[in-house]
Amino acid sequence: MKKQMLLVAVLAALSVQAGAAAPEKAAETPLKPQVGQAQAAVWASRVLGRLHYKAVPLDDAMSEKIFDRYFKSLDSEKLFFTQADIDQYAIVRTRLDDAINGENLSVPFAIFNLYQQRLGERIAYARELVKTSKFEFNSDESYQYDR
Repeated sequence: MKKQMLLVAVLAALSVQAGAAAPEKAAETPLKPQVGQAQAAVWASRVLGRLHYKAVPLDDAMSEKIFDRYFKSLDSEKLFFTQADIDQYAIVRTRLDDAINGENLSVPFAIFNLYQQRLGERIAYARELVKTSKFEFNSDESYQYDR
């Protein structure tokens, strides 16, 4: 429960600005951490680490869980991030706790900005397919997906 609350608090601090952004505009203006968001993440980690009924400190093990769940929450179906992207950020997997305590949210924001970029690319690709391809909707076809 505490781990989920900590993850929710960190994600909430990261996505304060992201909710209203349109996919087209999101790729143009990458989000940057604000002072208030970094302070909110620090306070959330302190409150949950000390005052929760099952106090679990924000350490390297928790940092790994936050890292994995952050990627899973952004791309649960593995459509946007490549393995190279995950490997690129793997060096900070056990350092997110230090970054949060140091009020440095640049890595989570960089991950989110990459997600927004890939989302914009995927939307642009789909729109281009709709414009250039000829779709016929009068045949009886189906698509079986396996996820």
